[in-house]
Amino acid sequence: MAHSYDPLTAPPPAEVALSRSPLERVLAQVRFAPVLSVNRPDFVGPFQEAIRSDYPHLQPETSQTWNFGSEGVASTSTAVAWRFLNSDQKWIVVLTHSFVTLETTSYVTRSDFMARFAAILEALYRLIGPTSVDRLGVRYSDRITETTAEQLGGLLRPEVFGTTPLLHGGRSGHCITESLYEVPEGFLLARWGWMPPQVTVDAAVFPVIDRHSWILDLDVSTAAPMEFEPALLVERARSMAARSYTMFRWCVEDEFLRHFGGSI
Repeated sequence: MAHSYDPLTAPPPAEVALSRSPLERVLAQVRFAPVLSVNRPDFVGPFQEAIRSDYPHLQPETSQTWNFGSEGVASTSTAVAWRFLNSDQKWIVVLTHSFVTLETTSYVTRSDFMARFAAILEALYRLIGPTSVDRLGVRYSDRITETTAEQLGGLLRPEVFGTTPLLHGGRSGHCITESLYEVPEGFLLARWGWMPPQVTVDAAVFPVIDRHSWILDLDVSTAAPMEFEPALLVERARSMAARSYTMFRWCVEDEFLRHFGGSI
């Protein structure tokens, strides 16, 4: 049954747990004014110790930037992305000199995710000391691979299902809808549609696979400047996650929830 509420302003519905959730990835990110000392191992060491019991594996990634002038390379700079992973590598914390991200492919509940996010921000605030925030965002990305275009018709709201049936049989490469909405929490970037094999809209979130898939990608963010206060950031991130869930529930029919193991 189609939902009549406005997903851009309505309060979130109660969460329905899905035993076979199609959620591919969830991430929350805070971008802050650069702290260049984060590139130094000795500076980041105390932060690693604070979270090491939950994220014991470290995989640093180094990148180099060349700045060109009229006579060639004028200068170079090196940046490090510190990747901290849990034991099964399904939860990842990425720290650079200008942002921190919590990412998972093993999402359970909103409260669990936000508790983990709070612990990361509190450790960062105490040990790294960022002062101002440039951007805060929360992103939920779903992918369905086991259903045909015809089967999707009974799972999705008609406005979301759109022209998906035309893609069945290979008559088109892909069909993606992208919309940017203003919401109380900032902005909601919504993308959904049908993807052919070996094609993706974002390889970091949706790795390429060898079969057709349908995606729903919801990214709520704000670029309004704010102070780096962990409790406030988590509360805003929680509201963003709730907005994303409200949009998700608007996009799908009740049959979608039942199909993926929800009890409603």
